[in-house]
Amino acid sequence: ARRCILIHAPSGTGKSTTALALMRGGFGLCSDDAIFARADAAGISAWGFPSDVKVHRHTLQLMPWLAPALLGDWHGEGEQPIRWQALSEFGRVENREAHPVAALFRLARAAGEESEIVPIGRAEILASLAADNVRTGLPGLLPLQRRRLDMIARLAATVPVYELRAGRDVSGLARVVAAKLGAAAPA
Repeated sequence: ARRCILIHAPSGTGKSTTALALMRGGFGLCSDDAIFARADAAGISAWGFPSDVKVHRHTLQLMPWLAPALLGDWHGEGEQPIRWQALSEFGRVENREAHPVAALFRLARAAGEESEIVPIGRAEILASLAADNVRTGLPGLLPLQRRRLDMIARLAATVPVYELRAGRDVSGLARVVAAKLGAAAPA
């Protein structure tokens, strides 16, 4: 059965670029921005919420093969959307089927060209995910936010967690991730 990986990072870190590089390297793309997750006796599984991918000008410089799919004008933030349906020209786009989560990666930028994966503490990734995904109000955690925090805590406690430091050369990302997962790079 296919498994999925989840990549988390603050806005502007390069999640879309990383996801597209992994897709080009043979991984399937489930989602660019949002996922659904569930926990059951078999573990944690996730599936994507397909939406257009916002590509930054810098991403296009790294991946000129994306140019034919761009829709037109650059927005004020230097971004342009690519329609979800157009992505299948460049790699495998997954359907909305749930897949077991193989690992959770926090994305960071590397200083140089090469990418690397380093260990990260479970508490550190839990805090990072919660800060980005759980909102509190005057009464504290509302029921939806409490359920979200519970799911994030289960995810951080049960799947392998790493920090993926993505270098400027994104062509080797799929190989680096596959090696960490103990699998051959996807074909």
